Amino acid sequence: MQKIGQFLDEAEDIGVVDLGCNRTYELPFALLKYVFKHRPDVIVCNFWKLNLCACLVRLIYPRFRLLLWEHAKPSNTPVHSGRLYGITASLFYRMANRIVAVSNAVREDISHLTCGLRGRIAVISNPIPDPIRQDIEQSSDFVFVGRLDPQKNPMLALHAFAKVADRRLATLTFVGDGTLRGALETRVAELGLSSCITFTGFVATPASYMASAKVLVLTSDAEGFGNVLVEALYCGISIVSTDCGGPSDVLGDNEYGSIVPIGDVDAMARAMGAELDHPRDPRTQRERALHFSPRRIATQFLQTANDTVAYDRKG
Repeated sequence: MQKIGQFLDEAEDIGVVDLGCNRTYELPFALLKYVFKHRPDVIVCNFWKLNLCACLVRLIYPRFRLLLWEHAKPSNTPVHSGRLYGITASLFYRMANRIVAVSNAVREDISHLTCGLRGRIAVISNPIPDPIRQDIEQSSDFVFVGRLDPQKNPMLALHAFAKVADRRLATLTFVGDGTLRGALETRVAELGLSSCITFTGFVATPASYMASAKVLVLTSDAEGFGNVLVEALYCGISIVSTDCGGPSDVLGDNEYGSIVPIGDVDAMARAMGAELDHPRDPRTQRERALHFSPRRIATQFLQTANDTVAYDRKG
């Protein structure tokens, strides 16, 4: 809608068109003007409201192929109710050639909320490049990377680590910032774990901390995919994750990491200890990461945009 955002520098070689929209209702008119002038072959659109706008444009001007890219379970998205999504998507998403879900969990959620869209849904994982890493002096046994917010449930990581630390010497690093940081630091002090838990705050290259750790811990209550899991695979480390949706597509049937029930402190602690005792083969982890490389995922997008049969990728 507007040429703003923290990732504009990464789009220097691509080209960014500023549609100059201050409100969502302005987008269909601006986008329709754009497609009439430039006649794109394919439009890839993200986010529910923008997806609806793109569908309206294709209803008027159907000479481009439209892919709607869904990154999270609609039932977990706070900007709309599941019922509102189900009604509007069932009506308007039919204008799209394909709906791209980043994981099988997202596909099943869309299918459950809507009517008649399952055959249009293609499962294509997020494209994740090998992350930038820098040498750092700090190392840790466990690392948590992400926002310190309720959905990521970092308190679960803390309490599970406390159980591990009761039985062995271990360290944990929280990489990221958020609304729960103060509460986490207070709880760390109450548990007497200040000497073995570190908070880095926001870090531009979090993979540096993953590469210097042994186990990544993901404790989210919901994840559409879980980009950080693939970044950890590139770093060759072990992983423990809650069974919160997308991670099962990345880790398989516990083949590349341990998957435990959401919110289960004891199961998380057991898995953390087991992964620390029996590290994964770094080469196998890195080979798995390549399944999500941008080149491979881009090929799947191209196939989906040109295929007349619903594209379906499992595992």
